[in-house]
Amino acid sequence: SVEQSSSAQSSLNVESVFLHASVGVLQMNKAHYVQYANSAFLQIFDIHEPLEGQPVSLHPALRFLEDAFRQALRGEDVSPRFTSIGARDYVVVLEPRGEAGVLVLVLDRGEMDSAQRIRTEFVANASHELRTPLATILGYAETLLSASSSLNDEQRVLAEAILRNGRRLRDLFEDILHLARIEASTGRFPKDTFHILSVLQEAIAPAADIADLRGVEFSLDCSTDLYFVLNEEAIQTIVGNLVNNAVNYTPDGGAVNVEVRQEGEYLYIRVKDNGIGIAPEHHERIFERFFRVDDGR
Repeated sequence: SVEQSSSAQSSLNVESVFLHASVGVLQMNKAHYVQYANSAFLQIFDIHEPLEGQPVSLHPALRFLEDAFRQALRGEDVSPRFTSIGARDYVVVLEPRGEAGVLVLVLDRGEMDSAQRIRTEFVANASHELRTPLATILGYAETLLSASSSLNDEQRVLAEAILRNGRRLRDLFEDILHLARIEASTGRFPKDTFHILSVLQEAIAPAADIADLRGVEFSLDCSTDLYFVLNEEAIQTIVGNLVNNAVNYTPDGGAVNVEVRQEGEYLYIRVKDNGIGIAPEHHERIFERFFRVDDGR
């Protein structure tokens, strides 16, 4: 039938992609037998004979993955495995596929790091270049509004919309550049001793002003003599995001509280609000980049 022909053609296309991919691909069924292994997989592990129809555990080069295979076959999430072969480092990703067994992907860490670096540099450069024409747009909009007496009502509304949305774009570009700087740092954040109350007062100031305008009670509970070793920019970004969300999603007349406590060697910063919250089914995605709960909610 046409449907079967289309399905067969799709299968052939997928197999062709896997065959010529630089990523190692292996498909294992529920019985622990190899169904498919592309040439890149065989080359990475220096395997010179076909694996199809063989138990995975029989091959010496793959025995380090036995526990991971069993875990994946049980349907459990498996953390990536890392291995060095020759002078190259690889990441092995195992994806449980239910009754279909387990899909295994082997990626060159050097190529991954290079791709990540190129992506980060592109995002940073694009955001930086876009800020220049945006600054010009904002400048013209501000100039127009400074002479608002010469504008009619409709023109003034349009100029205000240009300025408002231009500022939103500016803030977005700043966020993207900040994210690029964090990624480029590869986890190395310089730390120093800071006065916590001063750091947090600066972080929450914009949100506190908005809360005041909307009649949202905003409070900061922090000792005046508390000092701690941290990265100031990172803490201000994290706390600033939390309190902005708290204020934005708390109805007028609500309350937002920032509480700071030192317990042993740890500093705890808690942001509480009585806003709409996030439904339990979305909790596991809270730290997923750019995820937003449906605006309709």
